[in-house]
Amino acid sequence: MMRFLRGLATYFRNWAANKVRVPLRAEESVTRFVFRTEHLFKDGRAKPKAFMPETHPATGEFELSVCRLEGCPEQRTWHVGKTCRRDVALKARADFPADVAFQNQLHGFRAPEPDYAEHAILLGWPPADGDKSHRMSIAQALADAARVHAPPT
Repeated sequence: MMRFLRGLATYFRNWAANKVRVPLRAEESVTRFVFRTEHLFKDGRAKPKAFMPETHPATGEFELSVCRLEGCPEQRTWHVGKTCRRDVALKARADFPADVAFQNQLHGFRAPEPDYAEHAILLGWPPADGDKSHRMSIAQALADAARVHAPPT
């Protein structure tokens, strides 16, 4: 009977984790992994293009994928960046306060994935039929706030 109850409790914990959106806190920092050198200026700063959202295939909603830094050791952050997209090499990471996203009317939520519990998404971007320049101005604000780090060698 106890094994059944433990199993049931695990099932509902997992179900709740996948159904309930847990918001990011304003005081958290997040990072955007940069995989393309053309998303970096020659002086190492991130270009706004590095922060442009992508359309989620299932929802059609714009979202920006980020990694939560809170409680994530430096070595783990770099490991995630190097392994979350195996098809391309990591060029840099751009750390910024989640509050900058919130000040630009975005909403951040934890979105854990297998082997990537730190994954989060930024939602609330202007829609595709809206003004693209508004999305670009939000991306510019994130880029301006970002501190870029090159991967360790």
